[in-house]
Amino acid sequence: MTEHPGLSHGAWRNAASFAEAVFMAHDALGSLAPRPSVPATVVTFHDIYRYAVDPVARPRAALLLALAADGRVRDDLRRVLARTAPMRTQSRAAASTGAITTRDGVGFRMTLRESRADRGQIYLTIRLGSAAAPAPATLFVISDRKGCRKVALPAPVDGVIQLLLDVTSDLAGALCDPQTDVFLR
Repeated sequence: MTEHPGLSHGAWRNAASFAEAVFMAHDALGSLAPRPSVPATVVTFHDIYRYAVDPVARPRAALLLALAADGRVRDDLRRVLARTAPMRTQSRAAASTGAITTRDGVGFRMTLRESRADRGQIYLTIRLGSAAAPAPATLFVISDRKGCRKVALPAPVDGVIQLLLDVTSDLAGALCDPQTDVFLR
């Protein structure tokens, strides 16, 4: 029996859900048989799921364009992340109208603060709630106005992850927007 590279029998038992095990099996089967080509403009559920759960997956250009322009594709990504990301903001701040600097989420607290050394930069600080939980490797920021951003996170130091962002970046703007959804995976 041929086994998928990097996929041991233990991986099946460690899958977080039945759905994740099914997708792992689908990926394994796909590597054994040639896959029919998908038109460059079509975005499949598999594209969205892989983008959400694989921190090193390189998304197809069609997916990136759809995430930037199509609210339905962003909503699909939100639904996948709501089921697979262990850490996310509690809810959108619907009643808020001003920029926010602190977000509380399930398992974390995120703070944005201005850099003292350079006013053109801000620090994004993520304080993790539990040392027992695995540290997130990816930050997802989904905004109806600014599209979607996926950012690789550095390893935490004493339960804190810190990034330095440019004040004018789309990521900083989206994180300050109360209508933006934030997921850590």
